[in-house]
Amino acid sequence: MATAKRSLPAAIGKKAKRAAGRTGAASTPLNLRTHGVDIDDDFEEYVRAKAGQKLGRLARRIERVTVRLEDINGPKGGVDVECRIKVVVAGGPSVIMTERATEPVLAFDAALGGATRALKKT
Repeated sequence: MATAKRSLPAAIGKKAKRAAGRTGAASTPLNLRTHGVDIDDDFEEYVRAKAGQKLGRLARRIERVTVRLEDINGPKGGVDVECRIKVVVAGGPSVIMTERATEPVLAFDAALGGATRALKKT
């Protein structure tokens, strides 16, 4: 299916928001937020592509996706990164998955896998 391989965009227009939750992956916005974690453009593109790949088949039920990366240890140092993914589902409860790892990519992959499994169950 072609929609399964598309990246999720950063934003969509106001007209498209009215139809959100009934559109394909190309019209499902993904917001990426960080707190104390430095990411580059390559990682941001990886997040959008991987989320589009995993969630693309379910995009017609999804209104928006938010990915938050936070440095758990803060200024005292350490290597723990927490990734929280929130998927807002049209006409149903939101799915929230939180995972911790030493690297942002590991935390994201684990949280995305859990969110995908939870969405398939609902």
